[in-house]
Amino acid sequence: QTGGTSKVAVNSAGGLIVQSSGYLQSYGTIFGGGGNGITITPNGGSAWTAATHMLGITTSVAQQTSGNVKGVYIYPTYNQTSGTAANTDLLVQRMELAIGSGAQYLLDLQSGNGVATTSRFNVTNIGKVGIGTTTPYWNMQIATTTPFLTLSDTSSAANLKHWFMSSQGGNFYLGTSSDAYAT
Repeated sequence: QTGGTSKVAVNSAGGLIVQSSGYLQSYGTIFGGGGNGITITPNGGSAWTAATHMLGITTSVAQQTSGNVKGVYIYPTYNQTSGTAANTDLLVQRMELAIGSGAQYLLDLQSGNGVATTSRFNVTNIGKVGIGTTTPYWNMQIATTTPFLTLSDTSSAANLKHWFMSSQGGNFYLGTSSDAYAT
């Protein structure tokens, strides 16, 4: 408790309730059975009327001088005792009962300069992949000023590994590259 107010509580259904910034957020049943490690049902499954995050992970701004800081780190270790065991490390299973007119993404990776962010890679709800575009028209679309798509055969001899396709100034190029320009 803080100032006589509970900041964390368990509701009658066994769900976790966390109070933050003056409002209560119900996370439904947070520890589910049936083989799920943690199940989070944001807002108790209720509808939202404003833009929000179903699950938000934020960090404070800290100056990093060395090392590799990870925002979200998924590191499963498996001991498969059956020849038919299968695993999925991250599963996004989206159900659409109705779709609004806004952009619909399964995944949208963004980066920015601290003021604004730009979508760098996304997967739409119908499986189209966009790199440099938020509206891919084809199954995979790369949009930039001089797009390159490179295939590298690491088993080839020196300077024979890399084949590329490019569009530059409206011209289409198909060529090879030396190892000096690719790894």
